[in-house]
Amino acid sequence: MKINRWLQKIALILVISCWPIAQVVAQNTFEATVVDAITREPLPFASIYVNAASSTITNREGGFSVSCDSTAVLRISYVGYETMSLPCTQLSPVIALSPIEQKIQEVVVLPYPLKKFIRQTTKETLKQLQKFRKHPSKFFYRQTAFNDSTCYELLESFLIGHAAVALRDLQLVKGRYAGIRSDSIHKYSFFGNFFTCSQIEFASRSDMPLYSEDIVPLFRNYQRFYDVDYDVIGDQPDRIIVLYFEPKPEVERPIVATTIYVDEQTLHVRKLEGQLRNIIILKSENEMGPDSVPKIIKKAYRSTFDFVVNMTEEHGFTEVQSVYVAEQHGQDEERQFTRSLLFNLGEEDSKVGEKQLMFGDNLHNCIEEQDYDADFWRQNEVVKRTPVEEAVMQLFEDKKLFGVWK
Repeated sequence: MKINRWLQKIALILVISCWPIAQVVAQNTFEATVVDAITREPLPFASIYVNAASSTITNREGGFSVSCDSTAVLRISYVGYETMSLPCTQLSPVIALSPIEQKIQEVVVLPYPLKKFIRQTTKETLKQLQKFRKHPSKFFYRQTAFNDSTCYELLESFLIGHAAVALRDLQLVKGRYAGIRSDSIHKYSFFGNFFTCSQIEFASRSDMPLYSEDIVPLFRNYQRFYDVDYDVIGDQPDRIIVLYFEPKPEVERPIVATTIYVDEQTLHVRKLEGQLRNIIILKSENEMGPDSVPKIIKKAYRSTFDFVVNMTEEHGFTEVQSVYVAEQHGQDEERQFTRSLLFNLGEEDSKVGEKQLMFGDNLHNCIEEQDYDADFWRQNEVVKRTPVEEAVMQLFEDKKLFGVWK
């Protein structure tokens, strides 16, 4: 009798100890590529939602990878396209989303005149920004830099900040960085504070922007700087008003040229895409002097910043889901590109600390103060890498460049 009870206890202990393993085994990884059903072009940064603990977005080439239970249902959405829900076990290698029909402008009646619609959208945007500005979220951030076809920098990090309407108050949680330099690429620039480009603002309470600030589309006197047009996609009650803010030719100040997708019923912004214009960057570069002595000189380059910002309302208010920024400057063999992708992982329990990353902060230096945990990064891809990003990551790992500072 005692032996039987002892065996029962052993069996119970084995069942309990194996339970976490069974849970892990039940998690499967599912991969696919999301494309436009008509053009078959990939849809970058589409939302792949399972639940609050398991979600991701597609990468720049439309690919994604998500780990979830085999019984889970994926919701795949992209602004301007029909949302699709399907069991993860029924995923095909390529998932095609159908674009929503665009309406002929002449037969569409706006809820009120365009100027009033923009004014009401601005009012609602600023209202949400004020009401939900203190809700912290956790983010995954990836940055790569290229010179022509060579990728020479990879940075990944986890951040905490606020995401209502626009990103702000970012703080580093954990990061890793690796880069290469050689005689042949000595002019490569390392953008230590490129992460600040994710904090794209598009609404302001000011009547007129200061000369030290970029001009944004949603503010009282936007007509002084922008020509505006619109389109409509979808049917009521799910219609989307697409606003086009094109800077006037005479504007020479830094300005945001953008297309804004607005939900007609709620006046909530769903997506932005566009470009920062009239941007000049100063770079410090090494050049050989007349006596073959290296010297540092400053050069000015006209730069282009393209961006895509997707919004989500999973937590009951408009917040940033993802931000993609692509910067380019230089000419010919000196041309350089920097790309970054930030993804909102959801609400964070801990509050944003006092040591926030500022515009001039060098994220590389902040990461340098941390210990490198290789196992942690192998288990936290979050957003599927493109083939180029994967190859560079493997190269840097093989050379053991992560966590090595020179």
